[in-house]
Amino acid sequence: MSKKYKLKINFILLLVIFISGIIINSDIVSAEINIENEENSLFEQTLSTNFASSEKFDLNSDFTVIESQSLIDSNGFSLGAKPNSFINSIQSETDTDDGEQEPVLNQEPQINPQIGDVLAYGNPDGFYPFNFKWEVVDIISPEEVLINYTEFNEAALTEYASESYVLNTHTRELIGGWDVFPYWQNPDDLYVGAIIDIYYLGAGDGDVFAGGIYNYYGEIINIWVVDTGWEFFYFVQDTGVLIASVDFSYNPYFVGTYINVLSPGDEIHNIRLVGSDIEVNQTGFVIPVLVHNTGHFTESLTVELYVDSSLLSSESISLTSGEYGYLEFEWYPIVPSLYFVEMISVAVPGETYLTDNSYSLEHSTLIPEQYELSIIPFQWISTVGGYNLGLSGDSDAAPVDFLFDFFFYDQNFSSMYVISNGWMTFADTAPSLLLSDPLPLDGFIHIIAPYSVDLTASSNVYVLSTPDYLVIEFNNYYYSTGELAGTFQVVFYSNGDIIFTYLDMELDQGAIVGLNYGLDLKYYTAYTDGLSDVNSFTIEFSPTEGSGVLGISVYDNNTLSPIQNAQVDVYNDTGHKIASGLSDIDGFYKAVALTSGNYLVEISANGYYSTSQIEYVENSEIYTVDIFLDPVPEREIVIISPTEGQTVEGGVVYIEFTAPNITDVVLVDMFVNDVWIANTTSLYSEYICVPVFENGTNLIRLEFLWLDTGSAYVELSVESIAVVPLHIIDDGDYFSLTVVFPDIGMFMEQNFTFVWYSEFELNVSCTMRSFDSIDTTLDYMEYYVRVNILNGYITDSDILGFISTHFALFNRITPETTIGDPFISSMWSDIVFIENSMVWRGNEVWTVTLMGGIILYIHKESGFFIYEYIPPISFDEGFGFVETNIFELVYKPDISPEDDYEYEYDTTGHSLSWFAFDEDPAIYEIYLDGELISTNSWSSGSSISIDIDGLEVGIYNYTIVVIDDKGNSASDTVIVTVNLVVPEYNPVFSFLTIPLIIYISYAIMLKKRKIPRKI
Repeated sequence: MSKKYKLKINFILLLVIFISGIIINSDIVSAEINIENEENSLFEQTLSTNFASSEKFDLNSDFTVIESQSLIDSNGFSLGAKPNSFINSIQSETDTDDGEQEPVLNQEPQINPQIGDVLAYGNPDGFYPFNFKWEVVDIISPEEVLINYTEFNEAALTEYASESYVLNTHTRELIGGWDVFPYWQNPDDLYVGAIIDIYYLGAGDGDVFAGGIYNYYGEIINIWVVDTGWEFFYFVQDTGVLIASVDFSYNPYFVGTYINVLSPGDEIHNIRLVGSDIEVNQTGFVIPVLVHNTGHFTESLTVELYVDSSLLSSESISLTSGEYGYLEFEWYPIVPSLYFVEMISVAVPGETYLTDNSYSLEHSTLIPEQYELSIIPFQWISTVGGYNLGLSGDSDAAPVDFLFDFFFYDQNFSSMYVISNGWMTFADTAPSLLLSDPLPLDGFIHIIAPYSVDLTASSNVYVLSTPDYLVIEFNNYYYSTGELAGTFQVVFYSNGDIIFTYLDMELDQGAIVGLNYGLDLKYYTAYTDGLSDVNSFTIEFSPTEGSGVLGISVYDNNTLSPIQNAQVDVYNDTGHKIASGLSDIDGFYKAVALTSGNYLVEISANGYYSTSQIEYVENSEIYTVDIFLDPVPEREIVIISPTEGQTVEGGVVYIEFTAPNITDVVLVDMFVNDVWIANTTSLYSEYICVPVFENGTNLIRLEFLWLDTGSAYVELSVESIAVVPLHIIDDGDYFSLTVVFPDIGMFMEQNFTFVWYSEFELNVSCTMRSFDSIDTTLDYMEYYVRVNILNGYITDSDILGFISTHFALFNRITPETTIGDPFISSMWSDIVFIENSMVWRGNEVWTVTLMGGIILYIHKESGFFIYEYIPPISFDEGFGFVETNIFELVYKPDISPEDDYEYEYDTTGHSLSWFAFDEDPAIYEIYLDGELISTNSWSSGSSISIDIDGLEVGIYNYTIVVIDDKGNSASDTVIVTVNLVVPEYNPVFSFLTIPLIIYISYAIMLKKRKIPRKI
């Protein structure tokens, strides 16, 4: 593995650790935005969804009526210039104290949105009224408006609130960095050949290459057409509002924008129908249709159902302007056949735009044919005499016509699309799609895949068509390597047989091979043995009739009553799902068109344990089976603390509870005063934290869901006090974390800056960079979060997964904090406990251990973490330091003091030793009576020693200074005393010398007395 790859893995692993356990981080904010709304409470400001009801939108404007006007300059686009915004200063909240003003682009607003203005964008291929909608709900200031953004839930067929944004009317910028979208700049100044900013996030320009007209529900409007190089955008000339966009290699993206302020006098009557796939029930079919009033008036209307041009039924509905509703037609065909089904909305008075009043499709009620796969002798049909299909490049497509009707699964086809990626379809499918997953594939309708993988063509796909068969020959290359994939062909015979033949194949790169129905997963046939180095090999697919039926009834094992909406999945003996659906009101589900064999039946239902069993089905036979599900026992959650009605200080409520099998809990939703706040998908202990936003009574509800679909909920009221900011942050404050992996020479920097967004919310911008020992950047990213400083609750982020988490910088450390108190790490359920109180490098800290053994040092006074230790996992251990201007940090090495020392002159074996500790040691210096006598590097925890032998009698001052890479230092002084040598007392020596001393003393005395001599 290369060093670069290892570093990349190390960075990813480190990022995972940070996201899961250390810091929930930041926001790249391009402009400071302050929302002042003193009338609303904090709770309403931060949590209220406050999204208006569905407004008017149109999704079916007709691109074909756009007529390009040849206004392009004869010199092309070279004369086009990007319109320049002039810079003027305006009075705003960004004025500095010294009177200077921040420059603001465009003194006059470029757009003038008003409360109630709506822009809605839809995709034409879906069963919903729109994809996205923006609605102006408030005017914050002369420069800023508040926009609610909603999306559409395709499963529930309802719109849901997503986010709110502030739109600057001068710069067209949305909070979060969206530039231009959904408006462009200075539409009155544009001309053919102009170059403008067109893509949101400020990336990419577009050329205004044509002007044209557009039929907007019967009203002709002038538009500009802008080419970005990969997509066309259509804008209203006088307002600059986006009408539609289309990428010609894909389906149209935004189509038929509804704008309720499109032009001053537009008064439109228009009804739009959108259909979906026909649904099969136990006795017949249900045809759902969405009816959308995209006009400006309340309408009473009628929708009619036609089958093979015969009126079968009709429904009436009344819709206000912008409203939509759903109708369902039940249809019971008499005989299996192919039918033409059409829904038509009868034109309302004044409606002139009728192209979107109907929805139709061909539908087969025939039981689809199954195909049997077999290996047959090699056969190859030459395409000499045919023609080159002209496919060129990656994901290209072209139509091919049959000279006979070809019946495939359940209906006849006269043409199909051939795609350069090695497959073909009878549906008009986007050619860029790859069949990258094993068959069967839901949604990929009527697919033939002789060798589907990422291929490219270069005019090397050939077609030969006769009244009896159609041949498609491929000679394509792998897109990634440019190497020839092989030569292979598909032959369609008029009797319904399909032949795949491989003349010469190279290394198989995981191609998908087989047939796929797509409308029901039970109908498919796949070849899975691979085609590497295969030569002269032929596969035949022949239609067979599968008519076996398996009827399944699902019951409650205790009450023996039927279970409605139980999920039933049926798998064949190769493990592929071939039928899937819900049981009806009688608990019944029927799997049809089964061939002979064993089938695995899996049943699951909310509140019941899942079960499965194997059933044998014979072709042309009907089998029934009763399956009984055991109910999941009721769960009970008991809150230990706080107690009901207890007073809780601060914006976080720590809840201790008991519940069975907490390791099997897959989801906990948290509600405060009936508003969803956050959730967590796993529990680490029987603790969970809930953020609150107002003083007073707060009703908390926790809803638990277990892996076995068991569920329970519990409620608790608390009296909240002192719900105040955890930290006082000033605009421009920073917080930086540097993480070091010394053994591999890798570093990571995370830098956070703070800008106030509203009274209790901060926009936090983050940059993250990893680099090596020579400062070469290995990886880099930017992101943001918006965090509520009452509790660290993250209200917005541009990284999925940060919402509903806790911003770890903003933990609550109070003077009453003690060892054993809970501490929020990341998720609201990721609770750890304070383990120790200590002084670390001059700072009083608490310590906590996160998952994976990561240790955090929490600054007691501020509550911010200031140091982390990362244990070895798949990389070397590391450590991280914090630098910030929010509070003052004191960093210095720890050094063990040495006692003063004495020894006698002219003796040996004397030294001084110190032990110093620091996460980034550098050098030490030792001074003798103020003079430097030794210096060297040092290692944390290792002994630093110096020899002090050979000193003369006297007193000496030894001082050691240890210094780390950050320039922090610590010192210790030792007084060394060297004493004179004194002889020790010896009894033998005394015995020999005492008489001599007495004799000498006596002689001296006699001499002094001068005793005379006798004569």
